[in-house]
Amino acid sequence: MFDIKRLVGMALCTIVQLAGFILTTVLPITSFSSRPGAAGAFAVSLVPLSLVLNETKWMTRALWGGPSDVPILRERGGLTFFVLLFLLCASVSVIVLCMHIHDEMTQPLYTQAFDGKYGYVSYHAIVTLIAGLPASLLLL
Repeated sequence: MFDIKRLVGMALCTIVQLAGFILTTVLPITSFSSRPGAAGAFAVSLVPLSLVLNETKWMTRALWGGPSDVPILRERGGLTFFVLLFLLCASVSVIVLCMHIHDEMTQPLYTQAFDGKYGYVSYHAIVTLIAGLPASLLLL
C-alpha cells in the first residue's frame, strides 16, 4: 500500500511543516511586521499541508499491523484532494509573497520593517513553500 516514495514524501512534508510553523512564528515579528496579510498568506498554506499529513497518518496505520481503535483509510480520494488544495494554496502564497518582496524592494530601507534587516526571512518562506510542492507530489 505504501512504498518508499510515499514514506519519503511524508518525511519531507513533515520537515516542511515544521519549518512552516517556525516561520509562521517568526515572520509576523520580523519581515512581515508591517504587512500582516503576507504573513497570513504564508500561514494559510499550512492548513492543507496539515490535513495531508493527517490523512497519511491514518493511511499508514495499516503498516503497524497491531490492533487499532480507529478505522484504516484505504482510499486515496481525500489525500488527493488535500494535496491538490495544498498545491493551489502554496502556489497562490508564493505569488503573494513575491509581490510582497517586490513591494518591499521598491521602498527605501528606512521605511521597511526593522530597516530591512530581516528581509531575507521572506525568501526562506518562499523556499519552504516551493520545497513543499514536490514533497507533497510524492504522496500521490
